[in-house]
Amino acid sequence: MDSEWRWGFCRNLRDWSSYFSTIAVFCCEAVFHRSLSKNSQEKKNFEDYLEMMELDIGDASQVYIAFLVYLDLMESKSWHEVNCVGLPDLQLICLVGTEIEGEGLQTVVPTPITASLSHNRIREILKASRKLQGDPDLPMSFTLAIVESDSTIVYYKLTDGFMLPDPQNISLRR
Repeated sequence: MDSEWRWGFCRNLRDWSSYFSTIAVFCCEAVFHRSLSKNSQEKKNFEDYLEMMELDIGDASQVYIAFLVYLDLMESKSWHEVNCVGLPDLQLICLVGTEIEGEGLQTVVPTPITASLSHNRIREILKASRKLQGDPDLPMSFTLAIVESDSTIVYYKLTDGFMLPDPQNISLRR
């Protein structure tokens, strides 16, 4: 009887990785609840996490990945004014912010390493990112944030066509 219950439980889970991602999200929530009184930045981070959950886009693992990228942009990369935006048509959570204060908005699309993107899907994201950036004169672009299972994040900037780098930006980033 016990083995039948376990087999039924396993069959009902669509995806074990989704199951473990949900557990990781609950653990993340518990850690944040304990540390809310310590720091106002941690409190803001937790509020932003809850905002991502309320978007009701994708599953808990997509929210978790978006939150990891959000924390990396805010704490490690020192981005300014990073906000989460839901794209229900594409079932995506995007992050919009500025890398250098006073620069234009950039769109970051968090994605797990296991996801595959077709050319059509990339084109749809490019079009959506142009709307989020607010300036139709800018070339269509977004930054793909690929998250590995160990929380390593790799960023790739994708544009519509080739773009030559601005020599001034190269020297500023070194």
